[in-house]
Amino acid sequence: KVGKGLRFNGVDSRVEVPINEALDSPEALTLEAWVKVEAYPEGKTKKAYLVAKGWCDAYDLGLDQAGRLSFRITHDYKAKQFRELSSKTALTVGRWHHVAAVFDGGEMSLYLDGVLDTRAEYGQAIAAYKGSLRIGYAHAQYPTFFNGMLDEVKVWHSARKPSQ
Repeated sequence: KVGKGLRFNGVDSRVEVPINEALDSPEALTLEAWVKVEAYPEGKTKKAYLVAKGWCDAYDLGLDQAGRLSFRITHDYKAKQFRELSSKTALTVGRWHHVAAVFDGGEMSLYLDGVLDTRAEYGQAIAAYKGSLRIGYAHAQYPTFFNGMLDEVKVWHSARKPSQ
C-alpha cells in the first residue's frame, strides 16, 4: 500500500456515510478494505469495527481483541437471529492486509490477503435497516473505535469472487 488511507485513532475518529437506500438490505454482500492495524482492541472495547451498517442492526466487519476478523450478518437482533463468523488467522499489527467478508445469501466467508480463511452456512436474509453506514466504529456511545488505517473500503451488493 502507498499509505494514503484514513487514520483512525481508536478513541473517537470515524467516518459516517449518510443514510442511503443503496446500502440497505442487500440479498448478497461483500465488504472489503485494506487494513493496517496499529493496536488490537483492549479493555472495554471487545470489538473494533471496520465497517458497520448500524450497531448489530444489519451487517458489520470488525476486529476482536485477539486480532481476528469478525463478520456479522443480522436478520433480527432482538430475536437473536444473527450469525457471527470469526477468522482463524489474526491480522498482523503494523502490516497492510486486504480483507473481504462475503455473504451470498446462504454462506458467509472471510478472506485474508486473497485467501479463504473460514466460512459458514447462514441462510437468513439481512435485516432491513435504514441507518447510516459507519467506518471505523459502530456506535459513538460505546467503545467500538478502530485503531489503525483503512483504505479502499468498499461495500458491494453482490458476493464477489476472490478473482474479482
